[in-house]
Amino acid sequence: MQNRTKYRLIEARNRTGYSQEYMSNVLVMDISSYSRRENGQVKISGKEWQKMSDILEVPLEDIYESEESMIMIFNDNSTGNGNIVTNNVSIVYTAGQNMSYKSFGI
Repeated sequence: MQNRTKYRLIEARNRTGYSQEYMSNVLVMDISSYSRRENGQVKISGKEWQKMSDILEVPLEDIYESEESMIMIFNDNSTGNGNIVTNNVSIVYTAGQNMSYKSFGI
């Protein structure tokens, strides 16, 4: 697996002032296991993402980063409207509008 550091998760944790030790204790894992998740060395499960979202008191979409690269699918080349599809979340975007998120079982 390619390491994909979870910058959004790290930033949210730092904003709350929570340490990796605190997060690991609440998630019932050792610090090194939590650190490997933040650093992208270990995949974060859907349940873990949701629990981290709850602990940090932020919406899941504020911290979630896919393990896979993003793929851009253009439905209409003339306007650039399209869908960005990730591993578990589809981010639907239409030019000039806010993004909306659709969860697929994470």
